[in-house]
Amino acid sequence: MKSNLLAEYKFNKTRPILAHKDSYLAFKEKIESNINASALPGNTILLTPDVPYENIFGVAVLDFSGFMVNTASAIDEQFYGVISLQNFCQKFQLAGLDDEVKSIIIDFDSGGGYVSYMEETAALIAEISGDKPVYAYTSGLLCSAAYFCAVNCTQIFASPSARVGNIGTYSEYLTLNGESTTKDGITKSVFPDAGYTVTTFQSGEDKTIGSEFIPLTPEQEEQIQSDIDYLGNSFRQTVNTMRGGVKPEFMTGLAYTGKQAMDTNSNLIDGTINSLALLVKKVIETNK
Repeated sequence: MKSNLLAEYKFNKTRPILAHKDSYLAFKEKIESNINASALPGNTILLTPDVPYENIFGVAVLDFSGFMVNTASAIDEQFYGVISLQNFCQKFQLAGLDDEVKSIIIDFDSGGGYVSYMEETAALIAEISGDKPVYAYTSGLLCSAAYFCAVNCTQIFASPSARVGNIGTYSEYLTLNGESTTKDGITKSVFPDAGYTVTTFQSGEDKTIGSEFIPLTPEQEEQIQSDIDYLGNSFRQTVNTMRGGVKPEFMTGLAYTGKQAMDTNSNLIDGTINSLALLVKKVIETNK
């Protein structure tokens, strides 16, 4: 496994996540099942040529599929079902600079992911959409952090059965059953059922936030909730800035089908289109 992806997973394990919960759990299960592997299983990955984007009569189509991470190799992207935001931004910027590209479609199928490099990705989408039309499309998932990026596009389209929205933030902390005592920065956690004791040394009272061996203090819980609220409010403000008119009841963390989003006048999307091919055809006509 690429050490940068593993390091990113460990770093973000107890930090706020902008992701559809099912997407995160699928990613977590896959990465943890291979966490001790020294290499990927043989003959399981068939890499295709890394083409930055398709150019279909002046319409560039870029893929945005998988759990969002800051950086990952092409093999990691395929094996772990992730999308490297750094890689995506490089390709997207090339499309933005290409004079033969008149419009860009981002084909989303992502339940969101980590917040690292999310705002930079959204800012780049907003910048390039100021120069040429950028359309978001999904026939699968366009949720949480992925939706955060999509609201910076010129317009958003979804198939009737696609899932969009899921505007919210969460984080989970696991604490094992046991008794902990702290003195002079040294915490002893005793787990009699498991038959072991964990001794933790720390400098800084909040340094061990997220340790599964040390329960959170009420003050730490309050700080974590404050961080969650800050990120969630920032998410909602971005949606309101880029897509004014989205009512609060559509920003509670739920996801909606494309049809529901249109039928309820949620303003989460601009329209439903049955397939990516039909959107490409529509954009080509618009470019004429």
